[in-house]
Amino acid sequence: MTGKFHTTWGEFGGFKHVNALRYETAAMIANGAKCSVGDQLHPCGKMDMATYELIGAAYNDVEKLEQYCTDTVTQSEIAILSVESLNACLANHWNPVFPDEGACRMLLESQVMFDVIDTDADFSRYRLLILPDEVTVNEKLALALNRFLAGGGRLILSGTSGLDNLKEKYNINTCLLPLGISPWNNDYITVRKKLESGSVASQFVTYKNALMIDPQGAEILADVQQPYFNRSYDHFCSHQHTPHEKKADYPAVIRDKNIIVFAHPVFSMYRISGQMLFRNMVRCALRLLLGEMQFESNMPSTARMSYMRQNNRLLLHLLNAVPVSRGGNGDWPMEKAIEVIEDCIPLHEIKISVAVPLKVKRVYNITGNTELEHTQKNNRVFFTLPYMEHHALIMME
Repeated sequence: MTGKFHTTWGEFGGFKHVNALRYETAAMIANGAKCSVGDQLHPCGKMDMATYELIGAAYNDVEKLEQYCTDTVTQSEIAILSVESLNACLANHWNPVFPDEGACRMLLESQVMFDVIDTDADFSRYRLLILPDEVTVNEKLALALNRFLAGGGRLILSGTSGLDNLKEKYNINTCLLPLGISPWNNDYITVRKKLESGSVASQFVTYKNALMIDPQGAEILADVQQPYFNRSYDHFCSHQHTPHEKKADYPAVIRDKNIIVFAHPVFSMYRISGQMLFRNMVRCALRLLLGEMQFESNMPSTARMSYMRQNNRLLLHLLNAVPVSRGGNGDWPMEKAIEVIEDCIPLHEIKISVAVPLKVKRVYNITGNTELEHTQKNNRVFFTLPYMEHHALIMME
């Protein structure tokens, strides 16, 4: 659900730009949802027609695509096991759940199709599960995860995820041995060759304590560089944190067969800092575990995708928007900076490769009303989309 308001709920006389609403409703139908746009009725009881002209412009786009957006099934190969779903105390509050949000942002920006699930979901539907930062594993969940691994599934763990309720040992089938939380308030990561894509040939700083892990012979993908000391009021260097001194006794990223473990809570760190190096490490980890990704393109990180099946045809939604932060001078909702979507920034010559479960005879740009030339090699289809604005819907059949 979204609203027509510029700031937040309860705003009389607030209007977001029509392109923002067009993008938001496109994102709803792209993920198999129905559209819902909130308004607030004036006490006089009269509908504000400018509001419904705004909503109508977005719904005009939706109406043209409705037949392709009903009775669809997601083609996700990856799922995030939600921290919020495992903690009842988090379910009824307004504060963000950083591990979940950070993981979602990473995958959205990487154009990776995924589901957010709880422990009642059927894990066997997925090739890979992500347990972000704080997923404690009890005996029931341990049975399900170990069964998933035995069936060829892959796991990405971070922070203290995967540990038992006492946080003393991993409650999944792995050789890794946790040794407690690192004493360093911040340390530094140096990636090795398999994680170097999109990284830097230097140490980069982290923002939360790592879990110290003994790899027990497992493959180390990245190392930790420890600082000279923890910063304090009377013992400091520079304006933020102490620089690195030497290699630590514990690694930053480890691979044990079909499990990759990040010692730091990388998803929370990404949600808080937006440091792209954390996201790029996770991208590399996904490729190591899965090989070729389900969807490959040259789209920017502002772009989103969803991949759905409707009977015997496949539907690929591509979206792009560039929110701009404007305003902001206080703590109240109307005083905070607002992320505004105003301009539709077109994308050109989008090269796409997507895994398909069937022989594709036709690739058709529904939003552009054009046929697209394509090739298919084994289980992948290749084509180029010449142009799109905020939303493109591609049909493969």
